[in-house]
Amino acid sequence: RLRILVMNYPTNPTGVMYSQEELDALAAVIKDRPTFVLCDEIYSELNYDQEHASMAKSLRSQAIVLNGVSKSWAMTGYRIGIMAAPQEITDQLAKVHQFITTTEPTPMQDAAEEAFKNGDRDAREMKAAFKERRDYLYQALTETGFEVVKPQGAFYIWAKIPAG
Repeated sequence: RLRILVMNYPTNPTGVMYSQEELDALAAVIKDRPTFVLCDEIYSELNYDQEHASMAKSLRSQAIVLNGVSKSWAMTGYRIGIMAAPQEITDQLAKVHQFITTTEPTPMQDAAEEAFKNGDRDAREMKAAFKERRDYLYQALTETGFEVVKPQGAFYIWAKIPAG
């Protein structure tokens, strides 16, 4: 019996993304079941060829969305994330959270808040730089005989090394 489905997209390390239509189709299967969907959306701002789609749009009462400042704002050392979930989930997770974490220093919290509130331009600029690098590397790899699936998001690229 499935209790939770973990969705990580754009996926690390392949960069594959789902469309809202694909997520809606999956949501139609899950919506009447006692199943939550854990949506790891840490790369949500780093999508290149389509807008990010969230399972939370289709399954608001069953979605647990995780995000943070590590990827889209290059703040990996800050270790600050956010969660959006139904109240019944956040109430229970708060009980556990208080015993397994410590509070980040106030300046780091302030910087993360600033990124979430006003960091759109920074995220767009970083996304453009990553897209340019992705396009360059994709072209170089395919031209030299590598089999490559062009990533739709994140900042990874996987290539099959040619035989010989």
